[in-house]
Amino acid sequence: MSKIESSIARMHHLQSIPVHYDMGDRYGNDADGDGRIEFDCSSAVSYALEISLNNNTESLQQVLPTIGYAKIHDAVDGTFDSRRGDVVIWAPRDGSSSLGAFGHILIMTGENTAIHCNYGMDGVTENDYNYIWDLNGRPREIVFRESGTPALTPTQTQSEFDRELDVNTRLNKSDKPYYEGTLTTDYYVEAGPRIDSQDKEFLPAGTRVRVYEKLNGWARINHPDSAQWVEDKYLDDCVDM
Repeated sequence: MSKIESSIARMHHLQSIPVHYDMGDRYGNDADGDGRIEFDCSSAVSYALEISLNNNTESLQQVLPTIGYAKIHDAVDGTFDSRRGDVVIWAPRDGSSSLGAFGHILIMTGENTAIHCNYGMDGVTENDYNYIWDLNGRPREIVFRESGTPALTPTQTQSEFDRELDVNTRLNKSDKPYYEGTLTTDYYVEAGPRIDSQDKEFLPAGTRVRVYEKLNGWARINHPDSAQWVEDKYLDDCVDM
């Protein structure tokens, strides 16, 4: 079994026990005698990778490259082509330490899903990555990939508007629209940036809309605080605003 598949299998093993979340009793040995097997986010991932459980979200940034995981991405509101097995560390947006409750660590199980030991569900769960990243305030993402290479940066010749139009670009919510585009297909607007969000009003192909935010291929339209999202790939004939 590859290291990637082994790490995910070991996380699922912790989920099946099931383990609980505790930042104090975090070594899986019930040291506090409460009858519960407990880990925190970093000790669970360390267990999955078969390295010392003493690691935390800061030390793992140094340890991961020594076991073959290269840092391929480190940004606030950047983009990365997530792959199964990627290890993602969340840190404060201001660049400060990720220790304790200020950081988190997950293992990607697919392009849009991740498994992690977390306080909110008191154990190991597999979740929609984009949803929980947004729910947690869109923290800085530091991504490590087995046998990975540093991610390429946009070429200097790429214009800012071209970057904004890229379906993979993330754009912060803005009071002013980034651009205006035409829907290329009939579309039921979604209440959020997910395919399983609540369907809202119907917009026919040819409708012109303005984009105020972008998140993982989804565009918030018509108002900076609207609950109206469309898949950005269905916008064409775009004009910079």
